[in-house]
Amino acid sequence: MWIKKMMRIRAFSLTLMVMIILSGAVVPVSAQTISEPYVSSRLAGQDQYQTSVVVAEAYNNSTCDNVILASGNDFPDALSASILSKKLQAPILLVGTTATASNEDFNYISAHVANTGTVYIIGGTSIIGTDFETKLTSMGYSNIKRFGGTDRYDTNMLIVNDVNVPQGTPVFIASGENFPDALSVSSFSGSKQYPTLLVGANYFPDKTKSYITKDNPSEVYITGGTSVVSQDMENQIKSLVPGATVTRLAGDDCFGTNATVLNQFSVTPQTVYLANGNNFPDALAGSALAAKTGDPILLVNNQVLTIPYAIQSYLQKLHDSGIHPNVQSLGGRTVVPDILIREVENTLDGKSPTDFTNIAGGDKNGYYLDSSGHVWVWGKAGWVTTKSTEGTVYTWGSQNTPVQKSSLTHIIAIAAGQEGGACALDTSGHVWAWGNLNDPLDGHVNLDATIQVSNLSNIVAVAGGGKTGYALDSSGHVWAWGWGVSGELGNGKSGWVLSENKPYFITTPVQVSDLTNIIAITGGDHAAYALDSSGHVWAWGNGGDGELGNGTSGSTLTNGSYFSATPVQVSNLSNIIAIAGGFATGYALDNSGHVWTWGDGGYGELGNGKSGFSADGIKLSPYFTTTPVQVSDLTNIIAIDGGFNTGYALDSSGHVWAWGLGTDGNLGNGAQNNSAVPVQVSNLADIVAIAGGSGTGYATDSSNHVWAWGNGTNGELGNGKSGATLNETSYGTTIPVEISNLPPN
Repeated sequence: MWIKKMMRIRAFSLTLMVMIILSGAVVPVSAQTISEPYVSSRLAGQDQYQTSVVVAEAYNNSTCDNVILASGNDFPDALSASILSKKLQAPILLVGTTATASNEDFNYISAHVANTGTVYIIGGTSIIGTDFETKLTSMGYSNIKRFGGTDRYDTNMLIVNDVNVPQGTPVFIASGENFPDALSVSSFSGSKQYPTLLVGANYFPDKTKSYITKDNPSEVYITGGTSVVSQDMENQIKSLVPGATVTRLAGDDCFGTNATVLNQFSVTPQTVYLANGNNFPDALAGSALAAKTGDPILLVNNQVLTIPYAIQSYLQKLHDSGIHPNVQSLGGRTVVPDILIREVENTLDGKSPTDFTNIAGGDKNGYYLDSSGHVWVWGKAGWVTTKSTEGTVYTWGSQNTPVQKSSLTHIIAIAAGQEGGACALDTSGHVWAWGNLNDPLDGHVNLDATIQVSNLSNIVAVAGGGKTGYALDSSGHVWAWGWGVSGELGNGKSGWVLSENKPYFITTPVQVSDLTNIIAITGGDHAAYALDSSGHVWAWGNGGDGELGNGTSGSTLTNGSYFSATPVQVSNLSNIIAIAGGFATGYALDNSGHVWTWGDGGYGELGNGKSGFSADGIKLSPYFTTTPVQVSDLTNIIAIDGGFNTGYALDSSGHVWAWGLGTDGNLGNGAQNNSAVPVQVSNLADIVAIAGGSGTGYATDSSNHVWAWGNGTNGELGNGKSGATLNETSYGTTIPVEISNLPPN
């Protein structure tokens, strides 16, 4: 595969991420969650009420003396419940509008709370009706306490006064008119027993004023900007407690405020809890669990497919400090999408947020990265050398099942080129290359001839082009080595070295010109692409068929084809989160889950319903476009890749889609036809990663089985077969088959 994707690896535990996070499976209410070092899991039920029960089970799956009931439909009363939860060691259960609709909650109470225990109800009877007391009484519970004030602010003060912290204890001030800022501090309010006092943007309740005056807190933390807690409110607070240190924790939006809170209170978390910043229930239930250990709640935006920049910066700081927390998401995959979890994982590892995969497809071979950091390869196995009276004869060898590439260890990312080479990144940030990414002039590819690419350090991502290798360093710069005839190196040089009668190439990496703040890289056959932190895409190299995407193409330069030896911006793209390169086609995924393509579309690889070739009297030219077009009929896409003349996409439901060249079964839909619009690859479910090879597609499922379809003449299907059965000249399959002999993860 030529996309720049990577896997997270902590003590070589990549598979935990793939099996637990990427499956996105909804955890049944009775399920137990995974608990191992540096793992990721999802706490989720069918709705917010069941999710709160799952969280409560994680909080305490034995017996407890207390439990808190809060509304799952109305947030204000329960915003300050985390401090009560911590004091009472009580989980928070979200209830419906009636007792009858809250059976899951009562089942938890019956199973875990002794009849001598206490049930705390947050909110007045208009929020949680008296039928709940009636139900609890019928179950044998007599200790029922309700915190129900005249409004949300009164209820807040009832809770705060009941907790009764010592005088001088710091307090949080948060908006009672919206929920995100209060949820950002909820776990710290609980763990530190700092009360959260709710106010309006310009409304300071009298009881809250009285509490501040009487308590005389040593520190006051105002959560949110002046639009949610006004400057006038801050001035009033300062006049009430002139000796207190008043700090405003604010960002550009609720996510920025969340990150500011995390930077203040959570520099060494054991676990980070991901919650939807656009809705409150799951974070509210999770606040009890997070407060139990003092760990943070990270707010993410489920309306886009990228983590907020401020949150990304916080996670990057954790990585830079050597902090590797567990990741726990609160709610189902529509609440916290799988792709956001993966981006959090990657950022914690210092990788590009959108880098994720453990498979790669190359020129007639496939690659697999296992959880111990070893690389496995199958398919075209390099040249077999034989001697004869007429000299040395080279023929292709085939490896029909995966074998371990023994020379590589501690690998965390793999990438394959389109003309017989590949490269790998190890845990030390070093890059290793073999085949045409080792020696661009050596067509006799030896899969064991691996070298360390010199003069590279702090590398976080790798990619392969046709005969060119690429690396992205931690400062956002891109490096290239190998073939550079059509400007593939991006350093302003190209062409042939006439004095030596050989193509321009280099064996020591050079920095690609004019690129900064790059977060992802990928390679096509003779073009390369980079994604910057603002969501724009840059391209360099060959552009004869429009693969640079900047509105130009054709034969305008001395070698007969348009190209650019320095990066140009791909036109009309914004909010891009992932990129991929095909043979002469570029692919981009935006944060709304749509896919865009540009360049060669002769076989339908643009996916926009068009294809074909035209003759100009000299050559047969494919249909192409020089600016991006949207791939038809694709939504909720979370990953993309490009094959030889085939595009692939993975949707949030775990299904794979393919379009373009399909004569070798490349589309995996049971047919041997091309398609100019996406078709679903057959018999695949719960897929978590995809890759495209020269004529073969690959996918990894949530159980870490790897599947292949398409051309297998050289063993690239990895199922022990090769030869010629498909089209009478090649072996292949039009539906996926499982790859044999890969190590279990």
